[in-house]
Amino acid sequence: MKKGYDHILIYTVLILLAVGWIMVYSSSAVVAEITYHDGFRFLKKQLLFSLLGLVAMLTAMKVDYLKLKALTYPMLALSILLLMLILIPGLGLGIKVGLARRWLRTPWFTFQPSELGKLALVIFVAYSMAKKGDNIKKFFLGFLPVIAISGIMIILVVMEPDMGTAIFMGILTMVLLFIGGTRFSYLLTLPLITAPGLYFFITRFHYSHRRIMAFLNPWEDVQGMGFQIIQSFVALGSGGLWGVGLGDGKQKLFFLPAAHTDFI
Repeated sequence: MKKGYDHILIYTVLILLAVGWIMVYSSSAVVAEITYHDGFRFLKKQLLFSLLGLVAMLTAMKVDYLKLKALTYPMLALSILLLMLILIPGLGLGIKVGLARRWLRTPWFTFQPSELGKLALVIFVAYSMAKKGDNIKKFFLGFLPVIAISGIMIILVVMEPDMGTAIFMGILTMVLLFIGGTRFSYLLTLPLITAPGLYFFITRFHYSHRRIMAFLNPWEDVQGMGFQIIQSFVALGSGGLWGVGLGDGKQKLFFLPAAHTDFI
C-alpha cells in the first residue's frame, strides 16, 4: 500500500523554514557585516542546518516509525549520558553561556543534548505505553517506571540550568501519558509532588529567581535581566502588531546581544 504523507504539514514546515531564513538575515546582516565582515554569516549557517534538517526529514519519511522501537533505549541512554557529560566542567565538553551549561562541544559542531533528549523522551514514553498496554493505568507497573526515567532526564536538564526546557519536557510527558490512558489522578499528583522541588530550585539558584522577577517586573532591572523584555516592548511600541517593515527594525542594531536567535 502506498504510504501517504501529510502535505499540509510538509508545506507548513517549508513555509516556516523560508520565513526563518528571511528573519535570520534581517536580524543579523548588519551585526554580521560589522563584526565578521560577512553579512551572510548567520544566514549561511542557518541554511546549512536547514539542509541537514531537510535531509533528516526526508530520511525519516522513508523509515517505518515502528522500527524506532529498537532505538528506544540506545537513544535514551545516549541522551542521559550527554546530559551528564556537559555538567562535568573538568571534561571541557560543556560550553558555558552566561550562567548555564547547555551546549556540548564536538570537533565539528556544537549542539544541545536536551534537543536529542526531547526526541528520545517522546520515543521512550510512546514505546512504554505501547508495550505496557492497559498496565499503563497501574501505578507501580505502568506509571511510576515511566515517570522515574523521564524524571532523571528532566532533573539533568534542570541542573544545566534550563528550567524552560525542563518544564516543556515535563508537560510533554504528562500529555503523552494522558493520551495513552494513564489515570488522571496520577497526573494530577505530579505538580503537587514537584512543587517543592521547583520552589527549591527557584530560591536556591539566584539566576532563576532573577529571571522570574524580571518577567514579572522588567523595570526593576532595566540594564540587567529586564533589558531584553523592555526591548521587546520598545519594538512592539514602535511597530505595533505588523512591525515597522521588513529590515527596518532598530533593536537588532547592537541593542541586543543576540537578536538573530530567540528574540526573533
